[in-house]
Amino acid sequence: MKVFISYPGPDLPLAEIAQMTFEKTGHYAWVYKHNKTPGAPTWGDIGKAITSSERMIFLNTKATPSSEGQTRERNIAFNNSISLISVVVDGAEVPPELSGDNQERVSTEGFRDCCIRLAERLHENFDEQPKLDSGGAATQRGPDRVEHIKSLNARTKDMNPERLTRCRE
Repeated sequence: MKVFISYPGPDLPLAEIAQMTFEKTGHYAWVYKHNKTPGAPTWGDIGKAITSSERMIFLNTKATPSSEGQTRERNIAFNNSISLISVVVDGAEVPPELSGDNQERVSTEGFRDCCIRLAERLHENFDEQPKLDSGGAATQRGPDRVEHIKSLNARTKDMNPERLTRCRE
């Protein structure tokens, strides 16, 4: 299975651990630093890698809130119905758009073991796992996932910044 690994720049070492772990279990893992096409336009290359992947592993770390690249990668995945698995490292803040998505919470020390578990489960259909809707009730993901994500993004943009900060806390 082809996996795109989204990471904030300072956390390249974690992305490399994930890449190594996934590839040892027979998956192809794309990490920008090691798989970029020399001379290709950056976002064209990244977009192609994401849309040709079956899953995105989104490394959600303390550096994620300031990573504009990860936000852009996440949006490309959402807009192309790529199944996203968020790995929340060391209690990092989870973007509101990912609060109901597939999540693995892990410490830096347990990161490699988490990647091994994910690599073994990667063929599972993560899209069929129940998610929480805005009222907290479990729902099934369906083909209208993109529309649901767009509506969440729109609601987040319309929120009062102070209220959004309180929600994140």
